[in-house]
Amino acid sequence: NMTYNEFKVVFEGIKELFLNDKTSKPQHAYAIFLKLKNSQKFKSEFLIRKIKELSELDYKIKSGEIDPGIAVSMYIISFYKEN
Repeated sequence: NMTYNEFKVVFEGIKELFLNDKTSKPQHAYAIFLKLKNSQKFKSEFLIRKIKELSELDYKIKSGEIDPGIAVSMYIISFYKEN
């Protein structure tokens, strides 16, 4: 397992991939470190399925098929119900 200090070194080379939508600045390295660390709790098949579902949800929100607030709430709830 990678320590936070080791991750910070790696993060310097990839931080432009983690830009904050509002500020256009990279998210804090520790926040990304925790997210990646927690993602290890899930099987890759589960995460791939959830990414596909999120893509479909994004389309439905942008096309006006579903209310964004309800859609995101349902997605978050389903994420933890299935795991």
